[in-house]
Amino acid sequence: MRTTLRRRMQTTERKAFTLVELLVVIAIIGVLIALLLPAVQAAREAARRTQCLNKIRQIALAAHNFENSRGVFPVTTDESTFSYVARIAPFLEEGNVETQIDFELPYNDQFNQNILEGVVVDTLKCPSAPETEVLRSVNDPESESIESEQRNHYLAVMGAKGPNPADTTVDFENFNPDDFCQSSEPFEVIGFCPTGGLAVNGVINTRDEIGFRRISDGTSNTLLIGEASWNFGPLLPWYAGVQEIFGLEGSGTGGGGGGIDPFSVRRTIQAGMNMTSRLNSQGFEAAGVEGIDLEPGIVIGDVNDASFGSNHPAVVHFALADASARPFTEDTDLRTLLLLASRNDGFVVDLDN
Repeated sequence: MRTTLRRRMQTTERKAFTLVELLVVIAIIGVLIALLLPAVQAAREAARRTQCLNKIRQIALAAHNFENSRGVFPVTTDESTFSYVARIAPFLEEGNVETQIDFELPYNDQFNQNILEGVVVDTLKCPSAPETEVLRSVNDPESESIESEQRNHYLAVMGAKGPNPADTTVDFENFNPDDFCQSSEPFEVIGFCPTGGLAVNGVINTRDEIGFRRISDGTSNTLLIGEASWNFGPLLPWYAGVQEIFGLEGSGTGGGGGGIDPFSVRRTIQAGMNMTSRLNSQGFEAAGVEGIDLEPGIVIGDVNDASFGSNHPAVVHFALADASARPFTEDTDLRTLLLLASRNDGFVVDLDN
């Protein structure tokens, strides 16, 4: 009987963990979590990159559908001040919103604001970007800022701005965009330096309605839309094409248009940017807008000269004029980007190399 009790007590004692054993198990679990966490985060980011690439492809296809129905791609901003996105909204499954907009009135008119305020288009949101960002206030873009989900992360590539790509004496990594505010062959620029000037050699630009036959470099060699989901400075909501809202007949910043439509040259464009710098390299400071925290080392320039870029590690997505979409590495050389941004520079870029 005593022997049986002793054996039972010994068996019970063997079931308990010592403190040392418990600490070892916890340490092992901690090490495993530390090893697995980066892999899980990398897998999640890979999924977000795939989603982002699909979204920019959807926008390019919507622009194609617009061209198929109208014979031309939309302009970056029309004369009612709406963005190209507002014009292609029916092809992004936002037709119910587009039909309610009065395009005879500016985007900030109270009638349009009653419709558009708070409308978030998921297709325009990069999943790796913050959920809310600092945007300019619609009614007073010079002096207020708001936290909003209405930013568009996919802006039109208005064209290239810079020196002749055939000039071997130019340091394409360090040239000053301000030196090329006005046109420099073959990259045509209109407008005024306070806005960075407006490149009009891209497909979706501010001055011209471009159809496929005017893309002489080829649709597979011309950028259409670029990702701009990094914190380079505050923009207006997705439906706004321009910053200035003072009127429709040549108002806004700058002086005379030199015979060119003053609406095009006097505006700070919100729906598109020039290609003028390396990816993730150049932002801008917005006067009167609080909450902007640009990363150290970012060059500050004009609004329309900010860089395309993203929050993805070392990758930025672009859609080409043939509606294909692909990632570009952050270290893609600037000369290549300039050539791809122009629809008619006469140079062909081999994207596979």
